Amino acid sequence: FQLKYYFAVDNAYVGKKLGILLFPFFRTDWAVRYDNSDAPIPPRSDVNAPDLYIPIMAFVTYILISGFVLGIQGRFTPEQLGIITTNAMAYLIFENIIIFVTKYAMNISQALSLWHSLAYSSYKYVGFVYFIIYFHFSIYHLSLMRYNNSILYFR
Repeated sequence: FQLKYYFAVDNAYVGKKLGILLFPFFRTDWAVRYDNSDAPIPPRSDVNAPDLYIPIMAFVTYILISGFVLGIQGRFTPEQLGIITTNAMAYLIFENIIIFVTKYAMNISQALSLWHSLAYSSYKYVGFVYFIIYFHFSIYHLSLMRYNNSILYFR
């Protein structure tokens, strides 16, 4: 286990991965590649490998953009950032608990580590940020449903 594996990214990887996250329907190869010693290739060299850089940046950006939107609406208080962060973290933890309980109950392979699960379940914040920034609120929920379907396809 090395945490730095999940942060071994470069600009080209980030650009390709963001494209895959927003438009997964155009991708046909989803296999994670392995080297000669059966270790997964780092994300820098394999766009299908999970990383934690994009999810963490998207999570922080989601919190900041949410605060910005609250400020535009005149409802911002510093406590709101804490509430948004706590709620997002609680849902993320709850989602991962459900994933691991389901894996255990269904006797699914434990090859998916906590970090992989955290990475895959946090990619949703990329779509949250994208749709908060680029779409008017009236179509926000429709756009969000489209992105959620993309994430289901991505997984």
